[in-house]
Amino acid sequence: MDLVVPFPSLGQRAAWDPSGAAKAAALALTVAGWILATAVAGGAARVLNRGG
Repeated sequence: MDLVVPFPSLGQRAAWDPSGAAKAAALALTVAGWILATAVAGGAARVLNRGG
């Protein structure tokens, strides 16, 4: 969860230190989490701006 949700550390990243292909997957999940958070924030801003 620590890799997908772009919040401060939940302690999971220190417990699981990936290497090789797992490190690439962890990076991809981190990037996907940031893209998802950005998309949700943009969608919420658009919905909130429609009301005015």
